[in-house]
Order: sequence, then structure tokens, then C-alpha cells
Amino acid sequence: MNRTLVSALALTALLGAPQVGAEGLAVTAKAGTLGLGLEFSGGFNSYLNARAGINYFDYDFSEEYENIDYDMELKLRSAAGLLDWHPAGGSFRLTSGMLFNENELAAEAKPDGTYEIGDTEYPAALVGDLTGDIDFDAYAPYVGLGWATEHGSDGGFGLSVDLGVAYQGSPDVELAASGPISVDPGFQADLAAEQKALADDLEDYKYYPVVAVGFNYRF
Repeated sequence: MNRTLVSALALTALLGAPQVGAEGLAVTAKAGTLGLGLEFSGGFNSYLNARAGINYFDYDFSEEYENIDYDMELKLRSAAGLLDWHPAGGSFRLTSGMLFNENELAAEAKPDGTYEIGDTEYPAALVGDLTGDIDFDAYAPYVGLGWATEHGSDGGFGLSVDLGVAYQGSPDVELAASGPISVDPGFQADLAAEQKALADDLEDYKYYPVVAVGFNYRF
């Protein structure tokens, strides 16, 4: 597991631990758009709750961007520090916080004789392997809402649901070619234009939707 994520999770837990306890401690196993996760939480009182969690998952898919077919690997890696407000003291909550974000995409183009890069077609043999790395801001503010059925209870099992959005910034795209034409200035200019076009295609991902369902136990 990445040291940055582990350190972020530990720091969040340590900051909250001295104050938490009025509403007990809970552990949650969850799954959603951030991947599979494990989360620890505790209440300051009936209205405020702190959570610290970590998420991890890999997912492969294929997609076409700018007339190039790619095999994509989505790598979900994040830790979260969250504060919940239960306005009525019940299960409904409003949440704000921060994701320590290392989500990224790895792309590998599938050659089909030629590549259209920029506005130019290049033989695949000259381009070689065309690969890409796409990542986002390291820190992503989060806002959302949800429900935690065990909140305020004396203990036992419960269900939690989160709906929200994390702002992870515009994608940072880097494309690289391994073939002999990769050092050609004209090709490099076209590759830079392709990077920009791909970043524009992925711009919507700067707002990352968060949906998660979890099962928890409150001690």
C-alpha cells in the first residue's frame, strides 16, 4: 500500500482520536466509485461525527479517444478524512472533507496499422508503443450527503450510504511513444496536441462522483 495513503489515514485518525468517543466507535466495509474501502468513525456528540478511510481498486476497460483505441487501467487509490453533521441527530448526514487522491489512469494504444496523432497519420511501426499516464490533483475537496443507520444507537450492525462529489482538478495527461519517430520535432508537436485533446476529453472527470454503500459495526 502506498506510504502517502497510509500516512494520511494514520494522521487523520490520530487527530480525531483524542476527541471521539461520545457516540462510540464504528468500523465500515464499503464499496463504490472510489473502490473497495475500510473506514473508521466516531462521534463527538449526537450531531458531529469524524471518519477516516482508505480505498483501493483496479479496473480494466477499453475506450476510444481522439480516433485512437486504448486499453485503459483505472487505478483507484485514495484516503479520506471526513466530518459528518447530523442536523437532526439521526441517520441523515451532511459531509465535507478531503480525499488524499492518487487515482490515475494508465493507457496503452491498440495499433491498427496507423495512428492519427494531432492531424497527421503515422505508421504504427514508426510510432512503436503509444502509452499514456493520466492523473489528478493530490488533494480533492469532498462534499456530500448520506445516511448511517447505526448513528446514535447503542451498538451493533448498520448500513451506510454516501452520495457526493470530489473536485480532483483537471487531468494531467502524458503520452509517450517508443518508436524511432518519437524524437522527431514534428511528431513531438503533434503528440503535444494529442495530449491536450485527450485532456479536454477527460475534463469532466475533474468532478468525480462518489457513490458508496457500506456495512458497519458500532462498538
